[in-house]
Amino acid sequence: MRSTSAGRRLLAAVVVALAGLALVVPSAGASPGNPTNAEIAQSQRAVHDKAADVGRITAELVRADADM
Repeated sequence: MRSTSAGRRLLAAVVVALAGLALVVPSAGASPGNPTNAEIAQSQRAVHDKAADVGRITAELVRADADM
């Protein structure tokens, strides 16, 4: 039981950290312009990659929990 709780806490920490990265606000000196289509596409790829990372980490936690 204890390992499941630790795994869930680790998963929650990873998800919170990734969400925090996604919410980083640009510096105050940056001019607020509209993003280009290329910038939007790049951001969407980054979000997809981070979601895939979370999926992989979750699978690792499930395997580790099963091994324990």
